[in-house]
Formats: sequence, structure tokens, C-alpha cells
Amino acid sequence: MSRGFLVEEDWLDSVYEALSLNDIDLFLSAFSPKARWHILGHRSGLPFSGIKVGHSEIRDLIRMIHVDFKMQDFFIEDIIVNQHSGAVRWSALSTSVATGEQAQIEVFDHIVFEGRQIMSLTQFFDTASVAASAGMIRTVTPGSTGR
Repeated sequence: MSRGFLVEEDWLDSVYEALSLNDIDLFLSAFSPKARWHILGHRSGLPFSGIKVGHSEIRDLIRMIHVDFKMQDFFIEDIIVNQHSGAVRWSALSTSVATGEQAQIEVFDHIVFEGRQIMSLTQFFDTASVAASAGMIRTVTPGSTGR
């Protein structure tokens, strides 16, 4: 495989820049039409958790997230790539549209490539803090009984 077909950090950075600007079409252009995006978490706390397959489902997922949450201060912490996979660690300030509550989120994305397309993206982050900020789960403060 020639160097021109390998995924490079600059390319992946531009893909995430499109996401940070909510340019869904440009972001999706990096994905295979059969790509899979898996957000780990329990659906009772985050309705958009689970696996989405294909451009249409991934587009709907991104739109759902941006309807429920306003993202600010998007920042790429690290990008690591090799021939077949990569990792992106990023952070953002997430504000729930429903409650106005904010959560600083730290996200880790594991990505699998086929050529210069994303075939799979698995996303890890503190889903409980995001769900709590949206009022989807109740939190217990120190010293309380949680009742």
C-alpha cells in the first residue's frame, strides 16, 4: 500500500474539525457507506447510545446529539494513527438544551480504517455525567441518601 492511501493525523484532524463545526456532510465523507458508530452507554440514560450503521443512521445520530446538546470548546487532545486503526482523544463543554446544565466531557474514539475510510468508530466517554446534565438520571450528592 502506498503512503498516499494511509490515514494521516492531519487528515483525521480535519475530519474532527468538520464534526466540531457541525458540518455533518463533510464529516460523513470520511466514513464508508457501511460504517458503524458505537456509543457505549445505557439507552435509559442516553437514548442515542448503541450502534448505528450507514450514513443515514450516523447522520441522524449526530443531529440528535446536536438537538439535545450544545457543544463548545471542542479540543483535540491526541491523535494516534497507524495503517488500520487510530485513536482520537478529545474534549468539549457539553450543555444540555433541556436543562442548561453543563458537563465537561472527555472522549476517546477508537477508529478502524479500510484504506482512507472509517469503517468503525467506537466512542467511550462518561455517559453518566452527560445523562445527569440532561436530567435523564438522578445524581446523589455527597452526604445524601439518594431518596
